[in-house]
Amino acid sequence: MTRRRIVVAFGVLLLASAGAYGWLAIRHGFSAQGQLSVLEKLVARRMAVPASYKTLKNPYRATPENIRAGLEHFADHSAVCHAND
Repeated sequence: MTRRRIVVAFGVLLLASAGAYGWLAIRHGFSAQGQLSVLEKLVARRMAVPASYKTLKNPYRATPENIRAGLEHFADHSAVCHAND
């Protein structure tokens, strides 16, 4: 295979991948508010999180004080990108 064919094949693959991603985004949307799509479940639950993390437990109990502190921390450090709702 010539170098030109490899570059063209890679370009076609890249365009097809971008098109598939765009179709999924338009058709299903990507939102933290609703149900996860099959693609989001695959990526978020199986590929993005190491298997050893699945057995970890939160070291903090869900007391009113801890929940309030967590909400305040999120509002101060995360709400700018993730929205405060």
